[in-house]
Amino acid sequence: MDFVYRLGHTTLDEARAYWSQNGMKIVGAGHLALGGGSGMDGAGKVSAEKVLLVDVSGVDFEGISNARFGFYDNTLYRIQAALTPISRKGSTTRSYTDEEMKALSIVLRKKYGAPSREQRTMLADKKSGNDVLIWNLPTGKLTLTAIAFNGSLILSDEKMEADVRTYIKGYCKSINAPGHVVCW
Repeated sequence: MDFVYRLGHTTLDEARAYWSQNGMKIVGAGHLALGGGSGMDGAGKVSAEKVLLVDVSGVDFEGISNARFGFYDNTLYRIQAALTPISRKGSTTRSYTDEEMKALSIVLRKKYGAPSREQRTMLADKKSGNDVLIWNLPTGKLTLTAIAFNGSLILSDEKMEADVRTYIKGYCKSINAPGHVVCW
């Protein structure tokens, strides 16, 4: 039987076992940075202990081989792939061209049907149409952002995303002091 990532159900241990047994490689992991830094670059001074981000190569997330998995309280709540990564030294993630992003949107439309919602950012050129496509699927909300410098594909559990925001807000409130804001 094939392993299926289930937002709100798959645990960190289940995912790690699956990656390990199937030759996938964890290329980075860290707690979500709050304030400055990304959490994986060592620049963040404050992090959300309940939110772990794990970058994995060799996966198949809608045909994309590198993805970041987000776990809240050791439960999967988000899978995301950068299609146009900000260049990091040693990064193996390649950039998708506009044509490749358009092809991905066609594949997703064939697989899931018409998007539940489409949006157009100010960066969309006139002839290309909407550059943000959103599908409300039984497995979660799938969002394709096809912007040349900041493209991404994200599958997320909206309720857990809200729980993460609530947790972060409460955590930051507990450590910030007047005149000394280190967390946001």
